[in-house]
Amino acid sequence: MASVFTLTFIACDRFFGIVYAMKAHFIERRASFTIVLIWLLSIAVASPLIFYRGYQEVQWKDVTESFCMDTWPVNIIHNPETKTSIVDHRARRTYFMFVCVALFFVPCLVMFCAYLVIIVTLWSAQVPGERISKDIKSQTKMRKRVVVMLVIILTVFMICWSPLVGSLIYAEFVHDNLHQFAQWYAPYEFFSKYLAHFNSFINPFIYAGFNNNFKKGFQNLCRGGDTRTRYNTMVSRVDSFQSSTHMTKV
Repeated sequence: MASVFTLTFIACDRFFGIVYAMKAHFIERRASFTIVLIWLLSIAVASPLIFYRGYQEVQWKDVTESFCMDTWPVNIIHNPETKTSIVDHRARRTYFMFVCVALFFVPCLVMFCAYLVIIVTLWSAQVPGERISKDIKSQTKMRKRVVVMLVIILTVFMICWSPLVGSLIYAEFVHDNLHQFAQWYAPYEFFSKYLAHFNSFINPFIYAGFNNNFKKGFQNLCRGGDTRTRYNTMVSRVDSFQSSTHMTKV
């Protein structure tokens, strides 16, 4: 959860740092506040699971199986005409629908809009004064590099999280609770959860591959050095923004 909120806030930081470059120094001062806010939001979203998941044990013939199981409240709806009952998991369904919206659909929308405006801003920027051909080529190369990185970040996020969101929607809104899941669902759910976690693993490599400053900061962190080194973001190195974009912290 924290990784999703982090990606969303990074998109917002880049948006304000490029589109509203003169206010970048104001945003920088809120870095610590943003980190605390990300963790508070993550704890808030995950907190219901503390109360509605319980430890269970099942004793088989030769082994004891231990696992955590949902303990969400259920409503039993009786139909006197058909003399049947329906188990309504409204609380669980509401929570997981909220999770899908808060951790996938909203972040996707925010990142898409922010990166789209950034790309348009970069490509529509006017180069002040006269520049030699070498400078223009360097600027064009940097712009393409920024666009590719932003597209990859958003694409990887959607690829990694879409299967898990699909499994949640299927389990809560498509599957009939009166019957067991199909055989394909268990391995698919297992795969989708690890694919979502894989997004957090791959993101540092994406940033390191496109941003030398991030790579140097990460190497410095691994060596136990000072990580508070100031640097210009890759997008701020685009020539048309060098005069207005401020420095930000790792």
